[in-house]
Amino acid sequence: MSLSRAASVGKPRRLGLYLPFALLFLLIVAWSVGWLWLRGETLRRVQDAAAGLRAHGGQATWSTLRFGGYPFRLDLDATDLRLADPSGWSVALPSLKSEAYVFAPTRWLLATDGGLTFTRPGAPPVQIAAPLLRASVNSWDEHPPRISFVGDDLVFSGPAGAFPLASAKAVQVYTRAGPDDQGAMLAEVDGGAAAAGTDLGRLAGGNPVSLRIETIISHARALQGPDWRSAASAWSWQGGSLGLQRLSFSAGGTTLDASAGALTFDDQGRLSGWANATLSQGGKTQPAILVFRQGGALLGRTKLGPALQVY
Repeated sequence: MSLSRAASVGKPRRLGLYLPFALLFLLIVAWSVGWLWLRGETLRRVQDAAAGLRAHGGQATWSTLRFGGYPFRLDLDATDLRLADPSGWSVALPSLKSEAYVFAPTRWLLATDGGLTFTRPGAPPVQIAAPLLRASVNSWDEHPPRISFVGDDLVFSGPAGAFPLASAKAVQVYTRAGPDDQGAMLAEVDGGAAAAGTDLGRLAGGNPVSLRIETIISHARALQGPDWRSAASAWSWQGGSLGLQRLSFSAGGTTLDASAGALTFDDQGRLSGWANATLSQGGKTQPAILVFRQGGALLGRTKLGPALQVY
């Protein structure tokens, strides 16, 4: 074998050395372009949603909006966020952190350690202080979307009588879509303390308060619109109702269990309907009917207070 042939045989192939690095570089570029596209699409949807809310008389404002999380997450953080629906519902947060993984860009996790302030129709603002409030939103194309909210060690404050609770060990709210155009909602309050000077405070007598509500939402697809009032009105007009599966309430020595009822919203946006109930008080148990009508909540002939106003 000649020396020139031996040299050519022993010479390393540079293509095999550089090819993996070139492929890695192309992968990084493609991934970066994809991440930037997701970032732009997310920001566009946020801006469109905010513009849509403002166009129908609502508010959507923030001081700063920061996007990060490259390369595997989408992080969207806002400060001084305020969202308000023209029906009277609003929420304000000093800070909100949210994130979604690139592999699941429609599943968003949200959290705040600065508490929040919420307002209901016809009621003053209520502040919630908590070490951490967490939520997740997924399955946006379902009705209702898959929403989970969890808060521990909550403290409520506001003007006298603004809210029936002063604090709660835990609050949970969940929504899920189901078959046959139905949805499910669960709301639970555990270890609550009633606010002084309220009807609930007088009923509880300083004892813990607990509440659990399980409902089935009919005609769930009809519950949508440019604002909450339009969505709720359209839902009611198309025969939507909340099928009460279970309502369990206890305060002091009083326990109320209700089921087999149907609730909806009247023309004034107040809860309307009825449910069969069992009332236990002072060691005595008796059947009763829980009724929401003409803006009031009644247990039999006893008025409990105003019915919940949803818009």
